[in-house]
Amino acid sequence: MEKDSLKNLLLLPTEAQNRLEKASETNQQLSYCVENQTLIYQDLLQSSPDIEELEKNIDEVNKEIQNVSENLADAQGALLDILQHPKNGQNTVGPILEAILKNTMKSLQVVSLHAISNKRTFVQILDVMNIERQIFQIVGDLAERGLLKETDKEADERSEFIKQHTNKLFQFLNTINPQE
Repeated sequence: MEKDSLKNLLLLPTEAQNRLEKASETNQQLSYCVENQTLIYQDLLQSSPDIEELEKNIDEVNKEIQNVSENLADAQGALLDILQHPKNGQNTVGPILEAILKNTMKSLQVVSLHAISNKRTFVQILDVMNIERQIFQIVGDLAERGLLKETDKEADERSEFIKQHTNKLFQFLNTINPQE
């Protein structure tokens, strides 16, 4: 019995060494796993867009859209007022404005119906930009023909607003879908 006890006692360091080697192997494998997962995590962080910046850009575009919508509503109200109360002795733009309003409403309906047919509760920003571009072009044409009275300063301000607004929208779209 003493021999067995002594033998067991002598085997303890060997068993401990074997367990240590096995634990070291397991530890090394876990270390590699953690290292690889850390690399994957860092890659994901670098490849995903900055959510806060994206939300900020979306909020800015939503505010711009709201401003354009309000301006469009104001302009539409003014145009309807002109249509309903034409002033004598001035160039009447009633038929022109009527056609513009009908065309704008038709464009808005097409965009809305397109969104509905795709079962979306929102419209594409490019569709809104297209309608906006049409309105800007019509206003410019009316001003050139003398049917819309504006000073050179007002024309320059309108032109500058269009450029800045369009640039902001394109910058926003580039943050959403950057070109490789």
